[in-house]
Amino acid sequence: MRPRLPFALFNYQAYPPPLATEMLALGWNSLRPWLSPLAVLVVVGLCWRQNDRAFLVGWFAVSAVNGAVGIVLRRHYQAIRVHELSLAALRLGEWVALFHGGVMLGAIWGALGFLLVPAPAGHNLMIVMIYMGVSVSASSMASFGLAHVCSASLVSLVLLLPPLRHTFADNWIQLAIMFLFFHATIIQAVVLRHRGNARTLMLEKDKDRLIEEQRAAVESAQRANREKSAFLAAASHDLRQPLHALMLTSHTLRLRVSGAENRELVDRVLEAGQALSEQFNSLMDLSKLEGGAYRLNRQPAPLQGLLARAVAAHRQTAGYKQIELRLRIDRRLRQRALDTDPVLLGRVLHNLLDNAIKFSAPGGAVLLSLRRCAGGIELAVQDQGIGIAADQLTEVFKPYVQLHNPTRDRSQGIGLGLSIVQEATQLLGGRLRLRSQPGRGSRFALIFPAAALTAAPEPAPAPGALADAVPLQRLRDRHLLLVEDDPMAAVALTTWAGEWGLRISHRSDPSQVESALAPDLILCDVRLPGDRDGIDWLTDWLAQWPDARGLLVSGELAPETHQRAEQEGLLLLTKPVSPELLLRTLAGLAP
Repeated sequence: MRPRLPFALFNYQAYPPPLATEMLALGWNSLRPWLSPLAVLVVVGLCWRQNDRAFLVGWFAVSAVNGAVGIVLRRHYQAIRVHELSLAALRLGEWVALFHGGVMLGAIWGALGFLLVPAPAGHNLMIVMIYMGVSVSASSMASFGLAHVCSASLVSLVLLLPPLRHTFADNWIQLAIMFLFFHATIIQAVVLRHRGNARTLMLEKDKDRLIEEQRAAVESAQRANREKSAFLAAASHDLRQPLHALMLTSHTLRLRVSGAENRELVDRVLEAGQALSEQFNSLMDLSKLEGGAYRLNRQPAPLQGLLARAVAAHRQTAGYKQIELRLRIDRRLRQRALDTDPVLLGRVLHNLLDNAIKFSAPGGAVLLSLRRCAGGIELAVQDQGIGIAADQLTEVFKPYVQLHNPTRDRSQGIGLGLSIVQEATQLLGGRLRLRSQPGRGSRFALIFPAAALTAAPEPAPAPGALADAVPLQRLRDRHLLLVEDDPMAAVALTTWAGEWGLRISHRSDPSQVESALAPDLILCDVRLPGDRDGIDWLTDWLAQWPDARGLLVSGELAPETHQRAEQEGLLLLTKPVSPELLLRTLAGLAP
């Protein structure tokens, strides 16, 4: 049911000042003050022979003056803004409009009654028709209040009815009733149009308000997202530093301790650090995916190799739980590639396989399959685990939700894996479908369009083991310049690097690096004191010492940091760096 709009003689009595001001401006905009003098001039021409010419000239002169004043007023009130007029100015504006558009125009056209003459019926009929036509045009005053149209009707009737009585003596009463009914109909139409105009302006105001609220909400969300990104960037850097130091120190300790029991304890510390690192990376990945910060690196990814690597990476974990891990690939797809981001798709497969193995009982099986389906291809991970109830199928994709981990056992992760799967699948242009039944397992299927399939590129020759190709002995007696401002990370790196025979020069401030150092290797953090970062410093040092090799490490998440490093031709590893990866990277860089 539509709300009944208030109505009064004046708009300022019925509506709030902003809406009344808009109605006033709309009313003046709908008036055409120059039309009345033109119409009067036409009537003067038609009546020039029948009526008093002095009266006609005076009538036209009054109309012309009123029209000129109306033009000035129209320009003034068209330019007003909603919050510009005070209530007193608004009242004055409506009274001016009442006098110009109501009283004066009513008087000008009511004066048509003085053009009626007793004899020629055709002339009188023309005057009556002109009056009725002009009266209909009063609907243009609909945006003004009821007082305007009523005053115009009243003044015109007061001037018209007396001459009408003398001209049509026999039936002037019938004609008067007809004119009264005619004006009542016009007033009713004006009221309806007025309400329509008011409702339209109200809807526009509501629309503008909703648009403004939406814009404010979008700005608030964008600001919150920027603040979240800034917080995560700072928190990421600060949290990665101690984790990086922990893993390096644990790795150093493992090299020094003897005895199986002590080594097992250190291995547990390393496993805990690696698990914490993976959980931390999951949180950062989800943040980047949700915030749109992840940038796809699309390239043809051979499907058979991608799936085989995913299975190989989880075979040891599956074997430890006595779970059979199977791979089934449609032979029509074995020589095909998928246009995708292989790193991100690999992360999706890793999360799905990890979940399937985690929630499968010993003796079960997990199947990774690739097959054609209607309109594309389907990558699916199916397990024989505990399954998911139908009313909880959407819950598993929410961050931090773990349906079967009420005690929040951290060995089962933190509940971000499937959230990352969902966000990443959408970013890759695929669809995610889940089918599950409690007690019988779950099946997660990724569906990609057939248009994403391409021919598999020629496989590159498989490199030999890095440890064999680049012996770690090449690090012994090499001079390593370590530029790291975090004391904890610096101590851990210095101790760890010393275990491999490296001679270390540590500087926490890059401006204190002497040109006489001439290192063989440079290991540099990105975020450093001063106006310049590690990328700028390392680029200068490599130009200064052409025989040196450089490596950047950073806790930064910003894609711009990685892009800058890539543009400068610098290798960048993200903290916390696996000690084995760091070791082999340095060994590969050693001249």
